[in-house]
Amino acid sequence: MKPDNPRFEWDNETQQHTEKSVKYESPPKTPNRVTYLRVPLHIWKLVALRYDVPMPEHITVTEFGEALGFWAWVMAHPEIPIILTEGEKKAGCLLTLGFVAIALPGIWNGRVGQEDFERLHPDLVPMAQKGRKYTTHIPHPQLSHSKETDIFST
Repeated sequence: MKPDNPRFEWDNETQQHTEKSVKYESPPKTPNRVTYLRVPLHIWKLVALRYDVPMPEHITVTEFGEALGFWAWVMAHPEIPIILTEGEKKAGCLLTLGFVAIALPGIWNGRVGQEDFERLHPDLVPMAQKGRKYTTHIPHPQLSHSKETDIFST
């Protein structure tokens, strides 16, 4: 959630608020999750055309327009590349253009653990398949804007 009136970050060392506001909030004591957006049938068709991968014959579409099974279909086809990006808006934009995109909750949240032992975020593990190409698109000064990566080296 993006608050209308954000609070300011707390500095544990000085025991004071900093001048930096908290841009996004999430419920306390809940882990950050990766977002696999719901995909309507017309977007699934765009992705299938872009990568020349056949769609299943029978696809159920919910009353809300979600085409069920999209992510299982992507998982079954490691030849379809995936873009990892920060935030649902960027992932949604990429999906509407026919690219498969997964939203990370922040620039470092494709991984979990401590500095001495980091591992791939559990929500990404099902898509970590041999041969799958990943591109990260994370606008941050410390990271390249578009970098091809091998998910097994993360």
